[in-house]
Amino acid sequence: MGTYPEDKAMFTRRKLFTVGGLMIGAVGCSLDTFQLNLSGTAGKRETVLNGSLEATSRATSRMLTEMGLFYTTTSETDSVLLEGATKQGHRYRLHLRRNRIEGAETTAIEIRWEREPDDAFWLGLLQAASQVQTGRNGG
Repeated sequence: MGTYPEDKAMFTRRKLFTVGGLMIGAVGCSLDTFQLNLSGTAGKRETVLNGSLEATSRATSRMLTEMGLFYTTTSETDSVLLEGATKQGHRYRLHLRRNRIEGAETTAIEIRWEREPDDAFWLGLLQAASQVQTGRNGG
């Protein structure tokens, strides 16, 4: 029995939803504080987390470093840009932006992929960044 592109897409989509469900359950976020948007365009994903740009940026940088990934960081007053590649060679541009909603600070996180997205990497990154808002960031 051969493998068809539709079979691979179905398996990848099922795997993505399983990983996403496990991630949200493990982090313990409620849907009102953790907004996850996986529907973006093919090369772009974005979400918004409660918490400061600085804390989210530190958590994100810590995760990338712990994964052994090399990346560059460009900081501005209200945004941080991290550029690098996953271990599988998927190049990304990760843009974190400060937002204020009714006086509370949130951080918008957007990832753009040079070519094919790595959704498992994106979900892992969101899990690490969301630990800031749940108080499990270890520092």
